[in-house]
This record gives sequence, structure tokens and C-alpha cells, in this order.
Amino acid sequence: MILVKLATAQVLNGNIPAGYRAIVKARRMAPKNPEVRYIYATHIWQKRPEDALRELEAALRYDPEHLDARVLRAKILFVLKRAGEARQEIRRILERDPGNARATGLLEQYRALPD
Repeated sequence: MILVKLATAQVLNGNIPAGYRAIVKARRMAPKNPEVRYIYATHIWQKRPEDALRELEAALRYDPEHLDARVLRAKILFVLKRAGEARQEIRRILERDPGNARATGLLEQYRALPD
């Protein structure tokens, strides 16, 4: 979808507000597009982690194999101190992609966080 490419280009060029507006528009136009849901979640997760989790869960309903969405979901769960759920998500990621460096990095980063 062209709006996803536009949003990504805007962010890469440092125009984050324009990128956000483009992805919001894309989300309205293609609410079942898992990539749109994922990118929207990347924009909002730090300020609205619970909303971002809902977006990622929607993305994963439409594409259960979306590993980037799973990695971000795990990260947010760790940040929210829901480590047991996060570790379960990472196990799912590593079943599909045993060498996923981002997933193993999260496990290392949050290893001391209790379940």
C-alpha cells in the first residue's frame, strides 16, 4: 500500500508527524492490513502501550506469521512487566525463526525480570 511506503519515507526523512498522519490514514483505509497495524503500533507504543498491544493483536489475527509484530508485542509486554507473556511470545518467535537476534536480545535484556 502506497500510504505505508509514504509513512515510512516520511519517518526516515525525519518528518515523524507526517509519517504518523499517513499511517493513520492507511489504517482507516485498510484496517485489516497487518503491516499497517504493525507500523501504527510502532508509532504509539511508547505513549500508549495497551493500545499498541491491541493493534499488534489485530495484526497477528490477520497474519499470525508477522514476526516483527510478535517481537514488538514481546517488547511491550516486558515493558509492562508482563514477562511471562513476553517470554511465551518469544518462544513462538524462536520456533518460527530460531536465529531471530531481536527476540534473543529481548530475552537477554529482560532476563532478570520475574514472570
